[in-house]
Amino acid sequence: MVIEDLRAPKRGTLIFRPAGVNSRPVKVGSLRIDGAGHVAWIICPEPVYANGAGGNIYGERKPDCLRPGAKDTVLTSIGGQTVVMNGMPTFVGGHLSVLDRGRRIDPLSLKLRGEALSWISGHRRRHAHL
Repeated sequence: MVIEDLRAPKRGTLIFRPAGVNSRPVKVGSLRIDGAGHVAWIICPEPVYANGAGGNIYGERKPDCLRPGAKDTVLTSIGGQTVVMNGMPTFVGGHLSVLDRGRRIDPLSLKLRGEALSWISGHRRRHAHL
């Protein structure tokens, strides 16, 4: 996952980090970022990799990242920086938090108002602060 800050004078500063918590490919259902660069997102498993079989990856949210049902995860990343190591941008430092995980998370429900983050899990709106 690569996020570029387009505001001057920070224009070109990148946040570069894996979207998931392990090395398996995932789909991003929704993503929010605040003015300080704190990021929150909901990931869904890439179905062709969910059983370890491999296969083609398609750049779209369907079929299982549009509604609850897959084992989705709500994540936040606060702090850290991107540095170039061996010619590749690499995210170092910072704190990655898993806020929620389960089959009842709506992957499109992520909202951010100021520092208040919310998403729907099990037909209830859950809350956290960045």
